[in-house]
Amino acid sequence: MVKSVAAVVSLAVSTGHDGSPEKKKEAETASKRAVSAIIGGNSLVKAYLRDKPEKMLTKLASSDTVVVHALEPPVPMQFIYSKDDNIILAQGVERYLQEVNERPSR
Repeated sequence: MVKSVAAVVSLAVSTGHDGSPEKKKEAETASKRAVSAIIGGNSLVKAYLRDKPEKMLTKLASSDTVVVHALEPPVPMQFIYSKDDNIILAQGVERYLQEVNERPSR
């Protein structure tokens, strides 16, 4: 979750310029500093998330699959995932696969 927050902040900060080469460079530097602050050891984001219950964090990091199921057409799908992935857990992918197979349109 921390990496996701860092990516969003990085994008927001890095695009905050007038298009000139000098301002682009400044925005890129500011973006890197922001990411370092978010993922670093003294990160306020990490401290905030560390105190939250795991169940809440899992819910925040999960997508609303009801909407996805409603919009996905009934076409063949392929999922490639790893049991060692720390960002998208294999259990979540497997749960989604089960939901896909149980859809009425399948």
